[in-house]
Amino acid sequence: MQEWGAVKKAWVVGERREHYEAETSIWKMVSRVFRERELQWIRTASEAFESASSELQSDNELVAKRIAGLAQLAQVGAHLLESMLEGEAVDSLPIKTVGELAKAARGDGEEP
Repeated sequence: MQEWGAVKKAWVVGERREHYEAETSIWKMVSRVFRERELQWIRTASEAFESASSELQSDNELVAKRIAGLAQLAQVGAHLLESMLEGEAVDSLPIKTVGELAKAARGDGEEP
């Protein structure tokens, strides 16, 4: 719970025992988890997609399109999460394209 910032140590004068105080701001807890865990996972995935894309042989167009879609989806996700954490207004255009990117990454609607 300390790692997530849900509680923190509190010193009480004259006490040797450890005391803890709960974080009262839900947003502080949630944003810390988003920043330290979720955003890192998105960045790691984005790097993996970029690496896979550069290593991919150009003869498999379907796989290349899917990897490109996943890379773009990760970039949009990172941008949205970073904007939210900074308290900025979130542009709705990337949100509208998330469904399209996910569909492209899955390869929906393509002929076999």
